[in-house]
Amino acid sequence: MTVDGYPRIGQRFAIDFVQIGPDGRTYHGDPNRNASYLAYDTPITAVAAGTIAATLDGVPENTPQSPTMAAELNLSNVGGNFIAEKIGAGRYVMYAHLKPGSLTVKPGDKVAAGQTIARLGNTGNSSEPHLHLQVCDAPSFAASNGIPYEFDSLKLEKYRIDRKDGQPINLTIEDSTVVKRQTPMEDELVTFPGR
Repeated sequence: MTVDGYPRIGQRFAIDFVQIGPDGRTYHGDPNRNASYLAYDTPITAVAAGTIAATLDGVPENTPQSPTMAAELNLSNVGGNFIAEKIGAGRYVMYAHLKPGSLTVKPGDKVAAGQTIARLGNTGNSSEPHLHLQVCDAPSFAASNGIPYEFDSLKLEKYRIDRKDGQPINLTIEDSTVVKRQTPMEDELVTFPGR
């Protein structure tokens, strides 16, 4: 995407985190209600100590799986309600799709690693409640370039999802391995030790 005359790929190393249940689905009950999703309203915690650089609140929530968004999207609100945290050395952590009214921080606030800063919602360019997390070189989803990052420790779960009539019905964990200083890849199932 070209922003301000420069090519940018802010989401190059971004991860969209969802929570998955024992049946292999991300929700229970009505898939058209945000509250049905397992990740909805989950506390969002700072991944590192830093200073809040920018926030946006007040973007309304989308209806899950709807072809239309609750707000007209632009470069400012594509992440929905969001927090940009400066973690040093020209790096920013972007937390997106947050629940309206749930942000507990404002620009200039200092935060500690693990501090609750908001709750998960379904705002901006989002089809269901999920956390969009990216590290980039500016406090913007679009006017930035993504930076690779890793987690201190995570557990990779080897899994299988059984299906009936094409629909998930059961999640089976076949094996797990704790890894250090890695980044989850697409469709990997991970848990974080101590969580």
